[in-house]
Amino acid sequence: MPRHFIKSLDSPDELLELNRIRAQVVEMGDSTVSWQVIQPGWRWSTDIRPIVGGEWCQTRHVGIVLSGRMRAMLESVKPKSK
Repeated sequence: MPRHFIKSLDSPDELLELNRIRAQVVEMGDSTVSWQVIQPGWRWSTDIRPIVGGEWCQTRHVGIVLSGRMRAMLESVKPKSK
């Protein structure tokens, strides 16, 4: 049976403030929703990888960019080393 959620990002379940990124996070069943403000120059490889480790982010993402632009590189299409 479908479940319905009423939550607000104004009262997030979690507030993350890391290097050049601020995220307000709410949990809705099996899904996590966040509002993120990412500063220019932010890069996962330099701002987050040292904290979480690993070569690539392992989280599934679906997103919409409301302002500015974002570029993403996926592991399956990474440039090949020579």
